[in-house]
Amino acid sequence: MSYSTTNDDIAKGNRNKLNKAFTPVRLGPIDLNNRFIKSATYEGMYVNGIPSQDLINHHVEIIRGGTALTTVSYGAVSPEGRTFKDQMWLNDESLAELKKLSDAVHAEAGKVSIQLTHCGFFSKNTDLSKPLAPSRIFNAYGVLSGLAFSKAMDESDLEKVKADFVQSAEAVKKAGFDAVEIHMGHGYLLSQFLSPATNKRKDAYGGSIENRSRFPLDIYKAVHAAVGDDLAVLVKLNLDDGFADGFSLEDCKYVCRELEKLDCHGIELSGGFTSKTPFYLMRGDIPLKGKIENGETIEDAAVREVEEETGIHVLVLKSKITRTLVSNS
Repeated sequence: MSYSTTNDDIAKGNRNKLNKAFTPVRLGPIDLNNRFIKSATYEGMYVNGIPSQDLINHHVEIIRGGTALTTVSYGAVSPEGRTFKDQMWLNDESLAELKKLSDAVHAEAGKVSIQLTHCGFFSKNTDLSKPLAPSRIFNAYGVLSGLAFSKAMDESDLEKVKADFVQSAEAVKKAGFDAVEIHMGHGYLLSQFLSPATNKRKDAYGGSIENRSRFPLDIYKAVHAAVGDDLAVLVKLNLDDGFADGFSLEDCKYVCRELEKLDCHGIELSGGFTSKTPFYLMRGDIPLKGKIENGETIEDAAVREVEEETGIHVLVLKSKITRTLVSNS
């Protein structure tokens, strides 16, 4: 009898979450028709780094399918922030096409966001002489491109990159976007600062999680100050890097608490480190379909711990491409 009751309780909880997913929600300064958000996944729909009509059509079709907010992947905040030469960065030419994309999404009564990203050391972009990183790091990805080691960032590098994030946020606001997502996960630059495996600094930006998170949080603060009254300013953050001695769940919880103090509008929790554990979220014996159908996973439990410690909107995985705001609202 207790087994049946437990199953009934689980089913009731799932129905409540499903019903809530279709209700409107306010995300910072913007209103969404429902809680379905298309998370950023690399589309590859660019020509020499410029968005194509295929990219516009792709995001319009996602909105037509009922998603409230769609996210364009990887908008490099500078030419140095690209992982490869023909990747998109936010210059006048790409922004002109992104304006067409935002107009097309709005014509379908949807909202659109874009990731703001810098690759850090993870680059094979031959336009670079040496990629930037928190510390001098071996870059296996760039060895064949002559980019075997990164340069440890100095104060002028830190200030320039922060300014690049702010200017990019202001530029996409002018291009009609409704939100930006600051990418602090997956082993890109801000993730490299957060991870003790790649941040070996001895100054105020290295060592403790308080220090390792200082630069990413400074960037969030600056972007929020610049556009947060008009755009939702979101963060993609790792739950865990997926390897020993990397960014951990306890680190994640600390960063989430600090983001809450900064009035962060939402956090998309993810995991993995591109140069080390790119398939972290697919690990284990249960395929993704089974994970979704069979109840709480390791990742679900970790997300729940974060939810219990903050009042921020948490975006949780519900399918390969769609995340749903179901908590803390």
